[in-house]
This record gives sequence, C-alpha cells and structure tokens, in this order.
Amino acid sequence: MASLDNNFDNRIGARQIVELLRFRCRPPDSKKIRLTPDRSRHAYAVLMDKLTNIQKINLSNGRDSSLVETLIDGCEEFEIALPVAEPDWGAILVLDELFYQLLSESTLDNDAKSWFSKLRLPIMRYVLMDYSFFFTSQNLVRRLLNQSYVIFLSNTEQNRLVYRDYLMNLSNKVVSEFRTDPGQFNSLCIEAQTFFASQKQKLELIESQLKVYETQKLKSKVAEQRVIKTLNQVMAEKKLPTILVEFLLNQWRQCLLIHSMKLGSDGNLWKRQVRVTESMVEFAEDCSNPKEREKFRNFYSVLIKNITSFLQETLTEPDKLEPVVEELELLFNALLQGVKVERVQTRLLQEEQSYVTEVSVARASAEALDLVASLGEGQWVRLITSTGHYEMSRITLKGDSGSPWVLISHNGKSVAKKNLLELALLYDSGKLEPVELKPWWNETVDSYFIQLQKDWAVFQQQEQQRRVEEERIRLEQEDAKKQAAAEHDFLSKPASPTGLSSENDSDQDLIDVNDEESSASESEYSEDHVRVTEQELETALQALDQIQIGGWITSIVANVEQRLKLAVKIKGRDKMVFVDRVGVKALEVHRHELARLLATGAVSIVDVGAQFDSTLERVVRNIQNSKH
Repeated sequence: MASLDNNFDNRIGARQIVELLRFRCRPPDSKKIRLTPDRSRHAYAVLMDKLTNIQKINLSNGRDSSLVETLIDGCEEFEIALPVAEPDWGAILVLDELFYQLLSESTLDNDAKSWFSKLRLPIMRYVLMDYSFFFTSQNLVRRLLNQSYVIFLSNTEQNRLVYRDYLMNLSNKVVSEFRTDPGQFNSLCIEAQTFFASQKQKLELIESQLKVYETQKLKSKVAEQRVIKTLNQVMAEKKLPTILVEFLLNQWRQCLLIHSMKLGSDGNLWKRQVRVTESMVEFAEDCSNPKEREKFRNFYSVLIKNITSFLQETLTEPDKLEPVVEELELLFNALLQGVKVERVQTRLLQEEQSYVTEVSVARASAEALDLVASLGEGQWVRLITSTGHYEMSRITLKGDSGSPWVLISHNGKSVAKKNLLELALLYDSGKLEPVELKPWWNETVDSYFIQLQKDWAVFQQQEQQRRVEEERIRLEQEDAKKQAAAEHDFLSKPASPTGLSSENDSDQDLIDVNDEESSASESEYSEDHVRVTEQELETALQALDQIQIGGWITSIVANVEQRLKLAVKIKGRDKMVFVDRVGVKALEVHRHELARLLATGAVSIVDVGAQFDSTLERVVRNIQNSKH
C-alpha cells in the first residue's frame, strides 16, 4: 500500500470523475429508484423534471432535508422505478456528504446554513448538468460558494447591509431563474463576481488610506516627543526675549516637527537645525553682556540666512515668512545695539501623558502573546463584538511595543484598535480566533476526491488480486480435472505394445484469460468541453464593459495565476490590451473571446477600476480633520 501513497497523482479529470462517482455509488434504500450503468437521455430528462418540481414544492413548504431523502420521497408516486445512472447517483451521494459537513460547521450561524440549504437542490441540478464542479476550482458556482462562505463568517449588522442582503437576493434569483441551462446559474455567478470585486476594491483603498493615516499619526507622536525634548534641552528655565520664545514655540517648533517626521533624527540635517536652535538662544543670552556682543556681529548674517533657509524649505505658507523673519532681524539688531528687550522665564514643555487613575492587573498567557505576536499585516482574525456577533477583520497595521494594532472589518465599515496585550487577552477569553481564509469548497471537494481516488486505487488493486487468485484456483481445478480424466482413460484402455499413451495434445492446450478491462463508452457527462450559452456570453460581456482602464483580471495558465491590468480598449477592433505588473504588454484579446474565458472560469475579474467614495472614507477624513 505504500506504493499507492508515494505514486499517487491528485490530478483528476472529467473521465476519472465519472469512474470515481460510479465507485462511490451505493444502492438506494428504495424500490422506486433503479440504478443503470450509463445515463439514458429519456430517464435523465425525467429525473431533472422531477428535481425541478421538488424544488418548487420544498420552496413553498420550507422543507430542508438531504438530497437522497428528497429524491426518494419525490419518486414514491412513480409506478415504475426511475432509472438513474450510477455516476449521477454517486454525485448525489457526494453532494449530500459535502453539505452535511458544511452544515455541521460551528462557524456558520443559522442564517448562513439556511442560505446554503436553499441552494442545495439547485446545486445538485447544476452538478448533474456539469460535472466540472467536482474537478476544477475555476468552476463559477464553486467560486461563488467559496466567497459566500467567507462572507458568512461575519454576522454583524454592517455585514448584513453590505453582503448578506445581496446574497439573499442572489439565492432567490437562482431558485427562480435557473431551470434547464447551467448557463443561467453561471450568469448569476458572473454578476456576483463583479459585485465582490468592487467591494474588495473599496476595502483595499480604505485600508491603504487608513494605514497611511495611522502611520503618519504614529510618526507625528514620535516626532513631537523628539522636538519637545530638544527645545527643553536648549531653552528651558532660561530668561529669553518674548519675541524669540514665541517664535521658537510656534513657527520654529512646527518646522522641526515636519522635518523630524520626514527625515527622523539620525541625519546631519536634523543635527544642523538643532545647532541653529542653540545658536539663537546663545545669541539672545550672550548679547546682554557687552563683552560677548562683538563676537555675534559677524555671525548675525549667517544665523539669519540659516533660519530663513530652513523656514522656506519647511513652511507651507511662504507668504507668512517675511513678517516673521523681519521681526527676528529687528530683535537681533536691537540685541546687538545693547537695547533692553522684554524677556520671559521659560518653563519645561510637557509631553502628552496617559495617566493611570485605576490599576488593574491583567495577564495574558505566554501562548496567546506568542501567537498574536506571530500574526502579520494582511492576516485575518475572527472577533466576537460587544453585541455577541462575529466579525472577520484583517490586520491593517501591526503596532510596535504598546502601540495599537489597527484592524479593519471584512465589509470595510468598522475599525478596531488594540495593542498586543489586549489582543492576547481576547484570544485567551475565546473572543479572537486567527483564521486562514482558504476556499472551503475547493479544500473540501478536492480532499474528498483525492481520498476517494486513493480508495478506488486500493479497491482496483484488491480486485486485481482477487481476479488473479480466482483464475489461479480455476486453472488448478481444470488441471486437476484433466489429470483425473487422463488417469481414468489410462486405466480403462488396454496398454499399447510400445507402452506409449494415445493422449491427444489437446490435454496440454492453454486457456486464454482475457483480463483486459473494457474501455468506458463516450457519454455526455464525461466530455471535457465546456459549452458557453448566449446568456452566459451576454452577461460576461456586460461584466467586461464595467472594467475601466486600470482594472485588473486574473488568468490561469499552466496552473499558475497571472494578474493583468487593462491598459487600452481598442473600440474600432473591439479588442482589449492588458499589461503585467511591470507594465509590459502581456495579452491582446478580442472582447468576445475574453467574455468566453470569463464565462468558463478561466479568467476572473479582480478589480473593475471604478472610483468611489464610501462611508468609512468619510469617517477617516473627519477623524483626520478633527486631529488638526
């Protein structure tokens, strides 16, 4: 058995899916359903009509049960058993197992489970029409189910307004519009794909703006502390001219803050401006002494030039520069002339402090601290809100030490700020759970068929061994019969003079054993070709028309996903030109050909490139305005 595990190939195609479904097939617990080796066109049509009628009945009475039970109950009225192909019955059994596993998930609430249950029969009808649901992750219905599963991990009111109401309307459209053509279901999936892409684009833009804002806020806080420390070291507890003190605490302090935010404190430019600050204070102090006054006469022009240059580089309102410089020039000239000017005693500048008025000791476990610390920007966590709802949030900005982490919800409507300790305490209390957003249906369906393929390989090996053993026993039994017959003939016949036997050479004939398996007949459900209907094509064309210049798509080439950006729309030739991430032309394709690829799932829309404004963006701007 070790060789099976080592040599196993998990690539499963359309033809092998049919055999795996046939292998999974088990006899139904009803005499009203009769299994057949292959699909009959007439029986298949009767089955699909019956499923459509059952769907209408279940929708009206709100019944929710397994697919097998639903079909068996619906066939009770038949006088003659309904013929169902073994692969089709196997597909129904597989879907029942997948839905049972999905509806047993503790992460889904009742509304989410009801939504998936509502689509159980439409999905079964779709799968019987298109087996690609089982063997390709690009299947449009599988993509819809994957995205919906992630959305249903959050159940806040904001999530309902953004996503859940849309999904509820989508399920109603599927039930009412999907009849006999899988293209009807695929068209609705393309519409949903466009909606999800636009929402994702909004979330990414809000995240980028929020990250810039929070980063600037953090830089401003650090720079403010640095500037206050510098000014305290240079001018605190000294008696300086009132004009100079006001200048240092206003225009000069602002310039130092901007410079510190941009370049930090490690470069020569910062050290130079600190030295200019010290020079202004020394000038004001030493000029009060006639003996020290002369050494500043030659330095005066250099000092004014350095002050003016720094103000011009930093201040955003140059028209206010001249009055400030003129006032300083008058002050320094007066000091050089020995004029007594008004002075004030400076005090230490105070930094913003978060005073603790109540002490509470909260300790998080080492495991929680290590786990939260290992999380990085872009990773997802599932939080329990104060109202008891679940909310999927992504780490937008990871704070250092005691600074806050910034998390934004999946719908882009709420922002949380927690430091490392607070997040670790949430984890210990069961209110935070790191989540790896894997496509649930892809993971589950693929792993199911990989295991089924392994079981089938074991079964085939066992069957081969059984046939070999049966053949060995048959040959031994035939040899024994021939031997017995030869002995009987020998004893019943008189001996020949030569003592030679008159046996025929036929006793030594070999028995040919044909152990070659018959090749599977070509059937409609094992074709690899995916048919695109006019409705699917029209929906895909409408979706492509929504992509603006700068929009993104992804395509799958040799199992490798490639992300491409729309650079040019050639309207006269009805063509679209895409470039890769570095701007190199990667694809020139006709609009109808691209629509066909979109309808088959070979291409997907990631970003429509549309401009927008959102509630959270306005909230972020209001926060920024209130801070200034």
